[in-house]
Amino acid sequence: MNIHFAAAWLRSISTSAEDALAFYADEFEFSDSPQERFIRTDRAALARALRPLSNKDPANGKGIHQFEATEYIGDQHSGLVRWRWSAAHAATIFGLQTHGAAIQTTGMSFHVYQNGKIAREIVYSDQIHVAQQLGYPVNFSKRRTPGPKPPSDPSKRSL
Repeated sequence: MNIHFAAAWLRSISTSAEDALAFYADEFEFSDSPQERFIRTDRAALARALRPLSNKDPANGKGIHQFEATEYIGDQHSGLVRWRWSAAHAATIFGLQTHGAAIQTTGMSFHVYQNGKIAREIVYSDQIHVAQQLGYPVNFSKRRTPGPKPPSDPSKRSL
């Protein structure tokens, strides 16, 4: 696999779920941890997950999505696809109200290939950047309140 394969795969996601499914092996594992979505060899479930990304109607709130492959690191057995994603006309992104704002973010998908098809995919996307673009507060400076200190006398510690 290479950057051309990655670009064609990402274009297919924006085109139709059915086109995208052609890139997946008959038996596959799909994991989008940020979305808490895990699919194993269920083509109908994967099609449902991908279908909103090929929406063409700007008025229905599902958004118009575009993906671009920016880098491929790997070979014909496995690889990391770095990509850029933009969405406009979406009512929500990652469950957050957009209030009409368009977003752009980056992410990556790790692939394992079998006979030229995706047999395993693990997706990571920069959701923090999306939340910031939409005006949601993201604060990394807050620290957790420390818990109680353990007793200084080891004999008083419970096991």
